[in-house]
Amino acid sequence: MLAFGPQRWLLTHGDAWCLADTDYQAFRQTVRSPEWQTAFLQRPLAEREAIARQLRVHHGTVRRVLAQAGVPVTLNIVTDNTTSCARDFVIPAIKYYVLLPVTGLETVQIPPQPVGTTMRFTCSMGMYTGLIEFR
Repeated sequence: MLAFGPQRWLLTHGDAWCLADTDYQAFRQTVRSPEWQTAFLQRPLAEREAIARQLRVHHGTVRRVLAQAGVPVTLNIVTDNTTSCARDFVIPAIKYYVLLPVTGLETVQIPPQPVGTTMRFTCSMGMYTGLIEFR
């Protein structure tokens, strides 16, 4: 709990609040158990790193979108029964934020960007990330 004057804030890591993402909550409960952590840490480092890379790719944290530079770009984001924090879509460079529908289409208009520009996009928690590269 953080208190500043009459204001009080509860600081927590946001993944604990992704309650609708039941698959993630089950995964979170598993990997936070002492038994799982002990068994995982007994594996060789190279094997642990390989598992982490596979999980990142599986969960969509490695994404790259190529876009044409110098012209407005329309980014169509399609969701299909999405209940994770991935619904909170953010492009910090253009101060864009939207709560995506659980199922539907969201259109993002990006103004013309110079060649070589790279924009990061993410969910609000930084778990799902990617880049838009303008060429």
